[in-house]
Amino acid sequence: MRAPALREDCVITLSAADGYVLSPVMYSLFTNDCNARHDSNTIIKFADDTTVRPTKNNTVGGEGAGAVFSMDTSVSTGNNSACSPDNMSSTSGMDALKIEEMEKMLKEAHLEKARLIESRERESHARRQMLEEERRRREEAEKRLQDETVHRQQLVDKEVKMRSKNFSQARPMTRYLPIRKEEFDLRSHIESSGHNVETSYHVILTDKMCKGYLVKMGGKIKSWKKRWFVFDRLKRTFSYYVDKHETKLKGVIYFQAIEEPQSLVDLCVKTHDRLYYMVASAPEAMRIWMDVIVTGAEGYMQFMN
Repeated sequence: MRAPALREDCVITLSAADGYVLSPVMYSLFTNDCNARHDSNTIIKFADDTTVRPTKNNTVGGEGAGAVFSMDTSVSTGNNSACSPDNMSSTSGMDALKIEEMEKMLKEAHLEKARLIESRERESHARRQMLEEERRRREEAEKRLQDETVHRQQLVDKEVKMRSKNFSQARPMTRYLPIRKEEFDLRSHIESSGHNVETSYHVILTDKMCKGYLVKMGGKIKSWKKRWFVFDRLKRTFSYYVDKHETKLKGVIYFQAIEEPQSLVDLCVKTHDRLYYMVASAPEAMRIWMDVIVTGAEGYMQFMN
């Protein structure tokens, strides 16, 4: 800049970016080195305003004594000064509002944080309670299972001991023992056992004999053939023929050879040398034959002993 009243040039090298507004403090720092180089000039600084004022003796052409030449290098002039009372009060009010709003937002954030922490703590506590309850129920179930397992094992051991004891002391019931009495009535015995002989048309039963058809499996050739069986207490034999005329004898089983009759799916008569498998034509006939043969099972080893 060139002032008409100055004898020499006064160069100001301080600058700021275009459109940049400096605060009063920053402006003072930037213009700190801007000092008067001549005694005839005085530089007056106020906030962001700078004024170069010549003294009274520095006049041009003797005219206008006392005329004052000034140069205003303000970045912002008049009422736009940042340090003007109006702007300062407005800025202070805006800052106070911003601070108050920020404090309010910070308080709300703290409250939200506390609420989230409390919610997480409640959820964590509820989850721990659920896990503890689940663990307690599982332990109780495992304990009940262990107790039940021990109880069952005790019952099994007790039953095994009882069975072993009973087996060592066991003897068949009188009903299942062979009977050798001469006056024994076979028909009355079978009827007293609960069988209805009158309705069983497949078996002929008297006081000393029992007759009827049974299907027998062969000994060497495993084929099933229908045979006429005769249980005779007088002869003490269990014989079988080709038909009911009893003319062609096919085999004889003596009472002394019969060890044990069994009734599973079919009727099995166990003797010393082989097994005889037979099937009756009706379930009731099968049961009658079972009880009849038992009375002649004189080969039963425990009975003999």
